[in-house]
Amino acid sequence: MKNPYIVLGISQNATNQEIIVSVAKAMKNRTFSTREIAEARVTLSKPASRLAADFTFPIFPQRKKIRLIVPTLKSTGITIDSIDPDKYDSL
Repeated sequence: MKNPYIVLGISQNATNQEIIVSVAKAMKNRTFSTREIAEARVTLSKPASRLAADFTFPIFPQRKKIRLIVPTLKSTGITIDSIDPDKYDSL
């Protein structure tokens, strides 16, 4: 199942009326199949399944210019072969 919020083009805080309007718009635009639109409507119309969808498909705000994390520590000369498994009980 695809993200129902993306299928209907709505935010997670949309009201039931906005969901109904978005279903009509989605059917008109035909971006997704009729079945996907119907599944999205059914999912978002029931409170329990909508709550599950909120946790399964969280929608995060768009972020611009996210910096990559660069590691500052670098390992030198340690390989998996140099570890003695008999020295540690957990291994």
